[in-house]
Amino acid sequence: VHCVLAAALVTGVEVARQERINNRHLNKLYLCRSQLLSNPREITPWQVLYERKNLPVACSSFDNTL
Repeated sequence: VHCVLAAALVTGVEVARQERINNRHLNKLYLCRSQLLSNPREITPWQVLYERKNLPVACSSFDNTL
């Protein structure tokens, strides 16, 4: 009887741990190394948009914030 309870407890703990890991992956709000720019001092996607004046916001308002 004690072995069955111990096995159920261990299984429950492992299932809960795996659920926390899965939820953490769904809510990841940070970039991994592979997603970072190789050299952020070179041209960035925002700089390309700015140079082309193809911004998702009005260029004049963007210029004013600089």
